[in-house]
Amino acid sequence: MPTILSFLSGRQITNDSGVPQAGAKVYHYRATTTTNLTVWQNSGASVPHAQPVVCDAGGFVPLIYVDDTFNWKIVVTTAADVTLPQYNFDNLPKAESDVSAVGFAPPLFDWQQITSSASPVALTAANAGLAYEADTTSGSITFNLPSAASVGSGKGFVFKKTASANSMIITPAGTETIDNVAGSLTITRDEQTVGIFSNGAEWYGVMEYGRLITLPTVQRFTSGTAQTYTPAAGVRFIRVRMVGGGGGGGAQVTNNGVAGVDSSFGSWTAIKGGGGTAGGGKGTGGTGGVDGTGTKIARLDGADGSSGRTFNPTFGGAGGGSVFGGAGAYQDATAGGAAKANTGSGGAAGGSSNAAIGGGGGAGEYVEFFMTAAQIGASQTYTVGTGGNGGAAGTLAGGNGAAGVIIVEEFY
Repeated sequence: MPTILSFLSGRQITNDSGVPQAGAKVYHYRATTTTNLTVWQNSGASVPHAQPVVCDAGGFVPLIYVDDTFNWKIVVTTAADVTLPQYNFDNLPKAESDVSAVGFAPPLFDWQQITSSASPVALTAANAGLAYEADTTSGSITFNLPSAASVGSGKGFVFKKTASANSMIITPAGTETIDNVAGSLTITRDEQTVGIFSNGAEWYGVMEYGRLITLPTVQRFTSGTAQTYTPAAGVRFIRVRMVGGGGGGGAQVTNNGVAGVDSSFGSWTAIKGGGGTAGGGKGTGGTGGVDGTGTKIARLDGADGSSGRTFNPTFGGAGGGSVFGGAGAYQDATAGGAAKANTGSGGAAGGSSNAAIGGGGGAGEYVEFFMTAAQIGASQTYTVGTGGNGGAAGTLAGGNGAAGVIIVEEFY
């Protein structure tokens, strides 16, 4: 008998707030009645669905075929049988022997079940229009796309990851891109669906949705030289915020403060702050860092430390403040205060109410930038610049500058 695919097939049932309804129920009746109507799991109408048809944990409706016996009605409820009126329809036309049933098209996708034993799956142009359910329970599954030109503009594939473990990986041919990003698209969360379609030369992700939204993750590095950052699975791009180490403040009488150390991430650098001098000279803020691979958002010079204050009363100079604040404050008749940890700010100088005073250390330079997954690659090397020590002894010592910090936000 002729059948048509229900227009709800493959759709996600949500409430008025857009929240997916796990286990939602789809009841089928003869039109204008409450008499149950048999609907089918296959186009050949040989395997019936139970009444009601129950959606999966993501609220997605399975394939439902309706035959040519009766016009039909749909009532959709939550798992707790609370009616969702926006999905209720009556007097829907039955299937027709003609393929052009009024208002309804034949099935758009033929879903294929794939397990990790079949990976990698080499797709061809002849597979265009198919949809794949990737059961990654036992391992990751890779789909290798054919060339976009061989598929043709407007044609493509749909993929759905149906298990929480492992990854679903979609890899374009050669140097082709997906949404102008080189390399594979990796899906890590379950019940994620993505459509990949050709424009004749490259690939576009024209729809992408899932029952969960992955929030950004954050890694904060506060020390380390030539360490390795490795992106988490599924990262599409990162935002990095970085500041160089702050300089130490000068002592009251002798011994200058020491400059901090540069911070770096890949080919990006943030320059250290300079140390203040025992003679009251200020430490200069970091400036002139290198822009590396990626997109710069902002680069700000570190603030200079303050020179010693020679009017009455006399103060040792304050440290320069970075974007993260925390500079050592002006001092009177005491050793210079240290900058707050991992701010990249300068330490204050030693000072007293006499003519001998020191200058504050300078703050490290700040830089902020984006990097895509392709630009990150497998890993990046980073160094968190240490703060410079304050000038020792010299009656009243200078305060230490603060180490820098590198903050990496990962987006999926």
